[in-house]
Amino acid sequence: MKILSTGRPSSSAGANTGCDAAEGLWVTERRSSERYGLRLAISFRRAGRVRERDEVLFGETDNISTGGMYFRTAHSLVVNELIDFSLAFPELDQGGDVRVSGQARVLRVHEKSETASEAAGVAVVNEEYHIHGPQAAA
Repeated sequence: MKILSTGRPSSSAGANTGCDAAEGLWVTERRSSERYGLRLAISFRRAGRVRERDEVLFGETDNISTGGMYFRTAHSLVVNELIDFSLAFPELDQGGDVRVSGQARVLRVHEKSETASEAAGVAVVNEEYHIHGPQAAA
């Protein structure tokens, strides 16, 4: 797995981002933490399901922050659904991958069109997360 981004923030928290052309309104950035344009594999499960029957689903992040993330997936999710997620930052530490796991709530789903082959976009807010160093990932 490779990080396909420079890791630079993609917007500033609290900054005016300009005029929304569709609405003609000024839009203010409401996020309280910096977003980073990182493309990482994400695996997730629908929270609260019986583990034996629950399948692991996959996607790829577009951006992440301590407050949440936006990712693309071929799987359908609904607003307010809870997911348990896991993602890895490859070789962030000399000892190996650093893994982040936690639970997030779906805020928005940008469904793919019926004619498009692209995955749906999902915005989530982190309810909780844990950082696991290389020793815990082994």
